[in-house]
Amino acid sequence: MTTTITIKDKAVNATYQNVTGLTGGAGVDAVFDVVKTNGVYTASLDSLAASAGSGYVAGDTITILGSALGGVNGTNNLILTVATVGTAGKIATFGAVGTGRVGDGTVDVAVDVTGTTGIDTYTLNGASSEYTITKAADKITAVSTVATNVTFTLADHERVVFDNKGIDLFKFDETNFKDEVAALKLIDNFVSEFDELKVIYKPKIYDKIISFYSEKPIEVHGYASRDADPSAIITGGYSPCNGFGDGTRGQYNQCLSQARANKIADMLKKRLPFLNFVGVGHGETDKFNGVGWTPQKTRINNKDTALNRRFQVFLPTYELKNIPKDEVFNVQTPK
Repeated sequence: MTTTITIKDKAVNATYQNVTGLTGGAGVDAVFDVVKTNGVYTASLDSLAASAGSGYVAGDTITILGSALGGVNGTNNLILTVATVGTAGKIATFGAVGTGRVGDGTVDVAVDVTGTTGIDTYTLNGASSEYTITKAADKITAVSTVATNVTFTLADHERVVFDNKGIDLFKFDETNFKDEVAALKLIDNFVSEFDELKVIYKPKIYDKIISFYSEKPIEVHGYASRDADPSAIITGGYSPCNGFGDGTRGQYNQCLSQARANKIADMLKKRLPFLNFVGVGHGETDKFNGVGWTPQKTRINNKDTALNRRFQVFLPTYELKNIPKDEVFNVQTPK
């Protein structure tokens, strides 16, 4: 598996029909079709008989502005020079000089990843709501909705997963969601991943996958942020956890993280009742953004620790070995 990253203005190839320009002589009414390929212009008279115009003489110039061809005036102008004319000064032949804009002026980032003959999964940083996913028989394409100039092309890949590292899901000191709509969308996206298995895999393989997952515990990990001294005795805002363990903040947050994990596990069980979701609380953490209370850094703003109030779902690894792809996957068409 290899990854190639290309950073450049991605080519926008286009055909511009019925284009007119500014004439340097007395000729009028010439109409052209211009094809732009990787910044190279190819011009021809429009197919209509009248497109050759009239009144032109050899040496006349016709300037088509760059803005009419997806570019910038001056820099991307196309200059046509009349070579020969026919009856009534109709253009017979002409030359063309000009450089078109290759792209749209925006630097694009293209990440191309090759796959293997096995089942390939790619992990994208962020949430599924931050990408537009298109699946085809031979690849998966993911376009970022946060930075629309970033595109992942995953050749011979069967699925993508998201690490949701950019989402602060829970309210401070609560199990309630900071954004109910965003939280439910995460649940919906996870469920849809399982629904898509029916489309991706042949029925026999699909049944094996579901049987495997239904027999294994699927852990939902919950986390709390570390905002103050974990050894201090506290009374927190989430009353079911007050007095938990030895009554310290660390134990309180252990209980809170478990409650968060249980909440997500229960939500997933209702949507996917054939799977065994188990909540696992991990207590306080700063691993998602490196921000948290320490004896050396005691003044912490809970807004800065928000990314550590989250959950993660861990699926057991299922492997299919030595089975030809045409016996595993359904033929997929682009969505």
